[in-house]
Amino acid sequence: MNEFSSAEFDDFVRTYRARVLADLLMFCGNQQNAEDAAQEAFVAAYRDEAWRSLTHPRAWLRKVAVRSHRAATEKWWHRWHQPAWQLADLPAPAGVDDEAAAVLVLRTVGVLPLRQRQVLIMHCLWEMPYTAIAAELGISVNTVGVNLNKARARLRDLLGLGITTGNRDDALVAVRALGVGAPPEPVLAALVVADAWLAAAVEQDTETLERLRAGVLAAVEPR
Repeated sequence: MNEFSSAEFDDFVRTYRARVLADLLMFCGNQQNAEDAAQEAFVAAYRDEAWRSLTHPRAWLRKVAVRSHRAATEKWWHRWHQPAWQLADLPAPAGVDDEAAAVLVLRTVGVLPLRQRQVLIMHCLWEMPYTAIAAELGISVNTVGVNLNKARARLRDLLGLGITTGNRDDALVAVRALGVGAPPEPVLAALVVADAWLAAAVEQDTETLERLRAGVLAAVEPR
């Protein structure tokens, strides 16, 4: 990698690393897995020289990362040693409201079975059609729909999004309030706000972002 292309690619990594990592944190449910998948995607973009001409870089990086993560989790040893879903210890974004509600939504998403969580995120947040999700996850279109419906129903129940009276605690009140002026479907409204909070938090986690950047650049530097 010459000096000019190195600087250009570094700019590419800096531009997309935070948002892609935030996407993968929710999808993978584990910070190490998310960082590994993100690094694989950036390295693939460099080696294929795709990063110079991508029309939708974030979506492309996300797709490659999902495939990398799926390949890793399908290995026999990984099936028995998958780390539990965990919310990364992220700094609270300055000036971003709805933290309690966002954290509650993220933790509740983590309660969902893996396939339900993945389908929910890919369709509701990444706006992928059923056919594309089925192709990426190696499942049928019908299975996508079944898992999506189960995930929505489970979140609606756990977050009390169908409840209008008898609020259980302040966090749930905040989650239900997210629907005001937001997308009409309450689960989608909650997911959108939680996703925005997570993206802002990752943006401020400079230590993690620099670690990801360093790992990517080290992997593409000629030996």
